[in-house]
Amino acid sequence: METTLEILALDGESYRIVATHGGDERVRAVPFDAVELELAALCGQSEKR
Repeated sequence: METTLEILALDGESYRIVATHGGDERVRAVPFDAVELELAALCGQSEKR
């Protein structure tokens, strides 16, 4: 199963997608950009190397 993280930002009265990350990427996503997030670990999937 593919993991996807979409980052949204408020744009007037609605939200818009500002970034999309997937797979086993490591990302620094606002508002958690001080911490590197491992998408696979967040979704309970083991990281394959």
